[in-house]
Amino acid sequence: MTTVLPFFLLFVAVLGCIQATKNECNNCCKDGRDGRDGKDGIGKDGIGKDGKDGIGKDGRDGRNGRNGINGKDGKDGKDGVTKNWKECAWNKINDDKDNGVIKHCSFKKKSPSTYLKVFISSAMRIYNCNGCCKRWFVTFDGHECAPVPIDGVVYMEEGAGNRLNNLHRPRVIAGHCKVSKNHQINVALNVGNCHGYGNADASTGWNSSTRIYIEEVDQPQS
Repeated sequence: MTTVLPFFLLFVAVLGCIQATKNECNNCCKDGRDGRDGKDGIGKDGIGKDGKDGIGKDGRDGRNGRNGINGKDGKDGKDGVTKNWKECAWNKINDDKDNGVIKHCSFKKKSPSTYLKVFISSAMRIYNCNGCCKRWFVTFDGHECAPVPIDGVVYMEEGAGNRLNNLHRPRVIAGHCKVSKNHQINVALNVGNCHGYGNADASTGWNSSTRIYIEEVDQPQS
């Protein structure tokens, strides 16, 4: 009995040590908890300045290129019309004719398709009549322009008796006429009666100049 007791006590002691060791191992094998996240590091962003623009001189101008090839000649233009004109003038003709040709001017026309521009100036008057009228007009080789003549009239309502008038005033007759000829043409200033009126005392060119201007011009626009 005395011999068994020591062995029993030793067994209990060993068993206790084994149990204690087992408990310690169980505590050692368990995983620990995750640690907390660390704080962000502290640091300033890097700052850098823009670089300066490069400095350089402009290059030299290049050489002129070669001359290009000449273009083709254009079409010939139409021949221009050389101005063809004439003026006949007289001073102080003092013509008292009541009917007929006062003055004429010969003109050489170059083309049968052109027109004649006529400008006539003179002093014209009628005298000692009431309700009277005289007509001054242009003729080409004795014929008036058609369908519209080149003319002008002087009319007086009262000019006789106590209201006697003798007024010489400058007047102008002008216009264009198609004359289908290309040779010498006689352009004349005439005086005559107005349509629907009888004769009256007329006077042309008193104490002043009388002019007949003639010019050959192109056809008018359509």
